[in-house]
Amino acid sequence: MADRPVNTSPELSNLDPTAVGSAVPAATTTAAAAPQKPPRPQSPRAQAKATLKEAFPNVDDGVIEAVLIASGGNIEPAFNALLGTSKLEYRLITHS
Repeated sequence: MADRPVNTSPELSNLDPTAVGSAVPAATTTAAAAPQKPPRPQSPRAQAKATLKEAFPNVDDGVIEAVLIASGGNIEPAFNALLGTSKLEYRLITHS
C-alpha cells in the first residue's frame, strides 16, 4: 500500500477542513454551532411555590415556603391556609 501514489487533486483537498484554502467555513467546524439545551424543568416544589406566589403576591416568600412545608408540599391545603390568613388579615385591617 505504501507504493500507491497519494491523490492530491483539488477536489479532495476541499474535503479536509484543516487544509489550507479549504472551502469549508470555520464557523461550521466549531462548537458554537451546537444547539442549546432546553431549560431544565422546575421541581414540583418550585412549581407549587411559584403558583402560590402568583396567587398571593403580597405574601412574603418565607411565609409561602413555611406554609408549603407545613402542608407536606401539597398545593391545595397550602392555598387554603394562605387564603385563610389573607381573610383574617383583611378582617383585622378593615375593623381596626
